[in-house]
Amino acid sequence: MKIAVFGASGPTGKLVVQQALEKGYKVTAFVRNPENFTQSHSDLTVIKADALVPSTFENNLKGHDVVLSALGIGQSFKDTSLYSESGKYIIEAMRKGGVKKFICLTSGGVEDDDPSFEFIYKLIFKRLLRKPYNDMKKLESYLQSVSEIDWIIVRPSQLIDKPLTGIYRVSARYAPKGGSKISRADLAHFMLKQLNSNEWLRKTPTLTY
Repeated sequence: MKIAVFGASGPTGKLVVQQALEKGYKVTAFVRNPENFTQSHSDLTVIKADALVPSTFENNLKGHDVVLSALGIGQSFKDTSLYSESGKYIIEAMRKGGVKKFICLTSGGVEDDDPSFEFIYKLIFKRLLRKPYNDMKKLESYLQSVSEIDWIIVRPSQLIDKPLTGIYRVSARYAPKGGSKISRADLAHFMLKQLNSNEWLRKTPTLTY
């Protein structure tokens, strides 16, 4: 299987690439600064690209089986269009290239009425993150209108840097009760599990421990 990874140089994207190569997949990593991308492997191709500039990647998706996007802005409170704009550009390039499956990230906090989040989070942090969440909602709304591509929107809870466990909980919409964190390694693990699974097609699996 040949997969394309956007955001491959980010903290989650690096783990997606690493784990994919360990599983024997052929990987194309799309990164803005290849000179700073240190991963190397015989099954890894690195392409200089910007997810917000379609001309830098739209001719490079043909022949891939799945596209994964680990793009994100971290815990920034700034206004952004990265999620929604990159999603639209990637989907259009997938249409041109004949790629039929897309796996991307938003966040477990994107649901306004998620009962799993504590009151203090809703009172303070969710307000601070309002602008990024709004753009994530735009991406999710757009994908829900896409009929010819199988998409999965993965919503991680708070991301932490801990080792891979392969043990976590998944819920279809709201965060699993009582959980608030998930490691980037386990997030990457879940994303790669979806390459050969149809369990979460056109759904929004939310991850936490």
